[in-house]
Amino acid sequence: MDYIDVKKLYTQNIVLYCRVSTAEQDILKQITLAEIYLSQNDITTDTVKRFIDDNVSANKLAAKDRPEFQKLLTEIMSGTVDTLLVQSRDRLARNFYEYVELVKKLHQFKVKVVFTDPGQPLFSQVLAIESLYGIFPQFDGRTIARRTQQTRLRYPNAILGFDVIGKRNEKRYIPHQEKANELKSFFYSVIDSQSPENLIELFIKHRKFFKNPEKALKCLQNPFYSGHLQYQDEYIPLLYVEPLISLEEYLKIQRVLAKYEQELQNAIASSTNNGINTPICHICKKPMHFRPTELGKSGYYVCSKKHPKIQIEVRLFNQLITNHLTDVLERIQVKELKKDVCNYLFQLEKHYKQELAFLQNQLNTTHREVTDLIGSNKTTTLKQLIEQGKSIEKAMIKLDMLLEKIGQAQSGIDRFVSIVKQRVTDELQNYQIEYVFALLFSKVEVSTDALIYHTTFSNYIEGNDFSNEDSA
Repeated sequence: MDYIDVKKLYTQNIVLYCRVSTAEQDILKQITLAEIYLSQNDITTDTVKRFIDDNVSANKLAAKDRPEFQKLLTEIMSGTVDTLLVQSRDRLARNFYEYVELVKKLHQFKVKVVFTDPGQPLFSQVLAIESLYGIFPQFDGRTIARRTQQTRLRYPNAILGFDVIGKRNEKRYIPHQEKANELKSFFYSVIDSQSPENLIELFIKHRKFFKNPEKALKCLQNPFYSGHLQYQDEYIPLLYVEPLISLEEYLKIQRVLAKYEQELQNAIASSTNNGINTPICHICKKPMHFRPTELGKSGYYVCSKKHPKIQIEVRLFNQLITNHLTDVLERIQVKELKKDVCNYLFQLEKHYKQELAFLQNQLNTTHREVTDLIGSNKTTTLKQLIEQGKSIEKAMIKLDMLLEKIGQAQSGIDRFVSIVKQRVTDELQNYQIEYVFALLFSKVEVSTDALIYHTTFSNYIEGNDFSNEDSA
């Protein structure tokens, strides 16, 4: 009789994750370390699923922006990963909080983590201990980021007003005659500024040269133009830079900026800030374009198809939206909305629970059949049943995740209701207003004399006399 080792049929699902930050780094080392581990444990490399983030920096990109890492997370949360191979902790995350969230998921789905770099401490099943290890990659990441930033500040590839001669750490910076003269004129004029109005006028005068006021402000704040680099409270001379101004003149500029900082920031914000939402032209139904204006004046939206009478100042647009948003929040029939949403979520939850119960019965039946066949010569049937069991377990995990999301949605409804009841619209910060706006409105159209709002929950807005228009 041909017997079978059932444990070997449940072969562990092993995945490999690799990441390098730049194109210059070699990812082969990480792959080789994983292959050594697999070879030592008699595991065929063909069965290992690979997730490779090449030229992806964990310092610059959040976990959600790393494509292969996101695929790995999806695989883990589907319950199909038994073992994760990775060179070291810093390959998974540089951010402490991101690493803790990942560790929670690894613990939740019982994933064994193997660090192929022998210098790494073993992965701990105690959250507090493993979280502590996650502090070090963040510290190292910040150190690397600081070094990279310092190098860029010391040896920029290009900087307004200078010609760059040489490569890497042998660069020299020679003033570009025409551009350097414009910069010097700007710098000396700022030093002589006697009022915030005078300073703002200088930004307007030189707007064509700098293209935007933020760029002009960055030049004023950069000690590179004085041939120095700021490190903490000290200024280090850069001998390879031919300065446009002296360090003393640079410090005078900083005193002027500090004196009129608030007025200057307000003026820049007024001229460059976009609205809460991008409006649509009432005639052509196309998104409108934002146009910045001079410092101290509000930007405005114009029709992208050049309907000349369709335009609105951003400041007025934002004010009208904020006022209208308050009115809509006050008129929403909260009880009706909550009742319909909760009823839908209840029906959805009931359906998923029925599916879950059905799958559980299927899984129980499959387990009984597997038990009955152990020790028999029906190896093919046994393998099919085991695979069937795994498939059912995956489906059950997905249903559990959906049920968890329904629970979160139900909690979200209560939170929204509490916001409406407290009527906190006036206290909302800009980013919160944008969030609530997206929840309540699908779009806003601008006509020659009004804003037309398209509400998402129009059936729940109380009053037949409710107007969806504002005079612009």
